[in-house]
Amino acid sequence: MFRRRRSRVGLVLDGSAGARARAAAIVPCLRSQVSVLETSAAARGGPGAGDGVSRSRDAGHATGEVVAWAGEHGFDLIHVDGGDELLLRLAGRGFRVSTVHRHGRRSDARRLVDELAHGLLAPYPSRLAPRRVPRPVRERVAFTGWLPATRLAGSLAGAAVRDRPRTVLVLAGHRGLGPAVEELGAAAAATPDWRWVVAGAPTGSLDGIGGVEDLGPVPDVSPWLASADAAVAGASLSGVATVVAAGVPLLAVPRADRAGVEEEFVALLGAVGTAVPLHRWPGAERWPQLLAGAADLSVGTRGPADAASAPYRAAATLDGWAEDETSDAVAAALRDRLETWLAAADRADADTADADLTDPDVADVDLTDPDVADVDLAEAGTGGGDVSAHGPASGR
Repeated sequence: MFRRRRSRVGLVLDGSAGARARAAAIVPCLRSQVSVLETSAAARGGPGAGDGVSRSRDAGHATGEVVAWAGEHGFDLIHVDGGDELLLRLAGRGFRVSTVHRHGRRSDARRLVDELAHGLLAPYPSRLAPRRVPRPVRERVAFTGWLPATRLAGSLAGAAVRDRPRTVLVLAGHRGLGPAVEELGAAAAATPDWRWVVAGAPTGSLDGIGGVEDLGPVPDVSPWLASADAAVAGASLSGVATVVAAGVPLLAVPRADRAGVEEEFVALLGAVGTAVPLHRWPGAERWPQLLAGAADLSVGTRGPADAASAPYRAAATLDGWAEDETSDAVAAALRDRLETWLAAADRADADTADADLTDPDVADVDLTDPDVADVDLAEAGTGGGDVSAHGPASGR
């Protein structure tokens, strides 16, 4: 009797904490055989951690090695979480590729990615779909619901103890949320009935700032979310998913270092009632009303329930794309655009051959970022498809 070959999926992660968290949620749920490749040396503790696998910090070398790695495997689908150029180079070699559907400005590379990808995985609900997306692209977007960055997501709603001061948890992340420590102190002073707790790397030292508890970088924010009445966070996909999945009211503010990327997402979060949208860090006088409004935000059980099933929807989507037998032939006009773009990228690479090609957004990712959990992809992989993990310098 004929037995269908098991599909093979390659996951290529840029080493960012959000990409690792999404992969850790999806991998155990996949039917397909899966190999995970992380392209940044910052990806400590991921698949193959402690197994002697070496990883390259050089983004230029990593791109070539990822293409070579992909060529050695019979992948039915390569899902790239981070790295438009890498995805385009894989598409140019004829690989079937998918990626994460993100908000924000569309560069030439991002528009090509949208058009070339076999599918676009949106780790958020459809009500938060980016606006002004062309119909041919929209038809290839699969919405999973919230993919949280913590293994405890969905179990935190209602866990808070009520015989204590109300708590606002500020998720500063590894690059800081934007406000100076004096602004945090002023916000705390203006809201004496709230306890302020900061996880991550605020801009400056909180020593001597009254009313603010500094946790520093923490591996998993779940215990603090469990006792929080509100959270203030940037608009990263994994950070928002973690807060919403925990059932905690969110005040979302775009990070200054993500200009042009997070503003649209913050506005959408506010428009659908998922968060209180902040365009910038508010003045101290606004915080009493903002926190009162956030505490009254009806989070309900939709976020936690959505997050509980999202990894299964995401995995089923990737499995389906890998098993899809339709042709991935690229239209001639689109192929010409891709070749033109790749040629321009090659010329730019040649012009900067002696430059440091390390991507500043992923080279020094702090994997104790309080926006995400301390996920272990190698451990996560034991629950689903067969998992192999490599670093780009491994030659495997």
